[in-house]
Amino acid sequence: IYFDSAKYPLPPGSAMSAAAYERLRSAPALSSSGLVSDWGNLTVSVRGEPAESHHVVAVSASTMKTLNVRPLLGRWISAAADLAGGPAEADISYRFWQSAFHAASHVLGRTLRIGGKAYTVIGVMPPHFDFPARRTQLWVSTDLAPGALGPEQLTTFNWVMIARLKRRISRTELDAELGGLLARINMLMPPA
Repeated sequence: IYFDSAKYPLPPGSAMSAAAYERLRSAPALSSSGLVSDWGNLTVSVRGEPAESHHVVAVSASTMKTLNVRPLLGRWISAAADLAGGPAEADISYRFWQSAFHAASHVLGRTLRIGGKAYTVIGVMPPHFDFPARRTQLWVSTDLAPGALGPEQLTTFNWVMIARLKRRISRTELDAELGGLLARINMLMPPA
């Protein structure tokens, strides 16, 4: 779990499952939290032009709020996009907007094919937004299937949780609260 997400990059070895995140994100010590998965380089096609490789990260709708960053244009990924069958949405980096769309103001609502799947551009991030790494060009919706949140998926470690603490929460209080939640999660895990 990565707290105070204003500090980059994500720490190595901090992967968790979406199922564990679902159980931790409502912890009373947290003011907000988000889920992030580094998908790596995927082919991205714009306007039917030849596909190019770009660094893509999947994020939950609450991630950008947790990072406390507003898009330069448009909006964040919607809560509906987190749900199975929800809209496939993408925020794009300022650099990608410049190179692929020549900074056109009508970029919102355009369709990109990312790894073969169609996504709607719903926002352009500010020029110096580099989360979780400078190479990141696109942030796409998670589209978590209901099965991804069940106890049998608690050991599918391909996500990172970011979170902001509520004011006046000490590290000791946080550790105690999360320790209790993690103990309950461990009891739900299937036997190895």
